[in-house]
Amino acid sequence: AGEACSVFESGNVVRFSIRAYAPIKKDGAVIGVVIVGQDLSNNSTLVDGVKKDLGAEATIFYGDTRVSTSLVVDGKRAVGTALENKAIVDAVLRQGKTYFGDNMLFGRDYRTAYEPLKNGDNIVGMIFVGVDISQAMAARDAIIKQIGLAGLCSLLLFASLAWWLSKVLTR
Repeated sequence: AGEACSVFESGNVVRFSIRAYAPIKKDGAVIGVVIVGQDLSNNSTLVDGVKKDLGAEATIFYGDTRVSTSLVVDGKRAVGTALENKAIVDAVLRQGKTYFGDNMLFGRDYRTAYEPLKNGDNIVGMIFVGVDISQAMAARDAIIKQIGLAGLCSLLLFASLAWWLSKVLTR
């Protein structure tokens, strides 16, 4: 059609990529095309760059399957694993919505964002960025326990004081 475009593509050699096409024209006629692309599958440079620059984990999904990720499980990148949270899969891949919220990934709590990747109206995958909040949640739980313990000790102290004071006053 003689127009520039960009698309996400899947294939046998390169599992998932983004490509841009631009026509080469001479005297108004298309005589060729320039194609540039980036392999998104197993592209640790891209997701590791996000992790380095933002301090957040990053993943590229083809459908609901991780094709490139900075998430490491048992010493290996979690490539080839599916997103287990079906509510997020439905919201992002089926409804085309951006998702912001907490999600547990591989036993750790993350504050997350998921964004659909589209070819026109077709959703072909999604991207993820998330910050591990497990330590913050553990610290919050420890503070709640300390406050509860301090409250219980205070309650016991004041109950003992009230009991002692009632004994003194009734004599």
